[in-house]
Amino acid sequence: MNKTNQALNSVKALLLGLLLFAAGCNQSGSTSTTNIPPSVAVHSLSAVTVVDSPTEYFYLLADGLEAGLKADIGSLIVKHIEFAKPGDIIHFVRTPDNKWLGTIEVPQKHGPKRFRNREILDAFKPVLGYLKDESDVPDDFRGQLNLPSLVERYWSLRKSDGDPMIILAGTPLYHEPDQPQWSFRGRRYPSVSSINDFTSTLPFRNPNLKPLPETAQIRWLLPSNNWGDSKEHEDRLLEFYRRMFDQEIGGELIRFTANPQSLLGQSDASGFLALPECNDHYPPRILTLPESEPTVAPIGTTWNAPAEVESEIQRVLDSPSQTLFAINWQSGSADTDIDIWLNEKEAHEQLNFKNMKTSFGQLVRDIQHTGSANANDSEFSSWELAIVDKDIRSLDDFEMWLNFYDGGGPANVRLITVYRGTQTASEFRFPGRVGDRANGENQRDGNPSWLPVNLTNIARYHRSLN
Repeated sequence: MNKTNQALNSVKALLLGLLLFAAGCNQSGSTSTTNIPPSVAVHSLSAVTVVDSPTEYFYLLADGLEAGLKADIGSLIVKHIEFAKPGDIIHFVRTPDNKWLGTIEVPQKHGPKRFRNREILDAFKPVLGYLKDESDVPDDFRGQLNLPSLVERYWSLRKSDGDPMIILAGTPLYHEPDQPQWSFRGRRYPSVSSINDFTSTLPFRNPNLKPLPETAQIRWLLPSNNWGDSKEHEDRLLEFYRRMFDQEIGGELIRFTANPQSLLGQSDASGFLALPECNDHYPPRILTLPESEPTVAPIGTTWNAPAEVESEIQRVLDSPSQTLFAINWQSGSADTDIDIWLNEKEAHEQLNFKNMKTSFGQLVRDIQHTGSANANDSEFSSWELAIVDKDIRSLDDFEMWLNFYDGGGPANVRLITVYRGTQTASEFRFPGRVGDRANGENQRDGNPSWLPVNLTNIARYHRSLN
């Protein structure tokens, strides 16, 4: 056996060992079904590369990823090298230190024979070293992609005029110890203004650098299906990255998946819906989502509500065709005023202090101020009540927002919901810092003075009681 074949077999054996170690194998020695089926991987890669002009690929591989994910990445890369189109160029970079691992210029031969090419073999060895590396990576750097340096690294490696494709493998939870104010950990995400406001110090902004080409495709392999602090946190960061690539970094984010099989799929088109228009006139900032979804539980009349509030709650409890929403809050500011904004989705009407009676209901009580600062439970004296006067199919037919109209936050909010003769309570924190007097009603998303209420979660609990 010559030295080339020995090296080839050594590389293959080491990679196979990593894959089997991470994914497990049965007694017959075949890999478990969690591995990428070779036929699927081959089909996907051959499909994505059947184009006339060469493609230049840039793999950014975060340090400290789990062994199972590295196994998937290793399988993906091997198949990519074996079935890429001749003339394609494939770069490999480890992040967050931006260490160049190697570059492969794809030769004419196809399939496993390509690993007999000495240049490919030598270029692949550092990648294999990355895949095998099980050393402990500090939490501050584990899974980090260092995207603020992506543009500069891209142009330093670019070797052709072929259409670029950038494959990211790492966490979207950006974190840099030297800039903790921009960390995305802990339910945090950047405002829209942080992307396009010229005063923004967001590290992703590189106004003096040439952005990625418009034709650049960005495909992101996530570390898991649940990488954020909540579904809403993940959605907010996905929207941020889509805007960030479109407006600042360049290119288009077209894949955002934890499934390696769909990362390099057949379609080059984005599967995302169009981004909503958002005009954020507030200063660049980091926003923080509430700690968790509101807890929902059945309650009795235990909140020491005023007699008139208790009377309305009882009246609606006795009238299953009506629905009631009542809020009460506690804040460090005696001037705090929080308003209900209730919208019936099909009717496109909004019930609020400006429009206290609509075709579907009425705002019974609108309070200007909390009775006392730092009130305890027995001193909650400010209530706002909205009543839907008709029988409705589901709470999901409505959309509710709370507006920090006046005063300063944060505030602890209680929400009573009476629906079809059952009563539930939700408690959550409104992190709003200052009231906006409802001036942001047309730009609520990402506005710290506005908080959406998850009626779907509340509706689910009511259904479990009936």
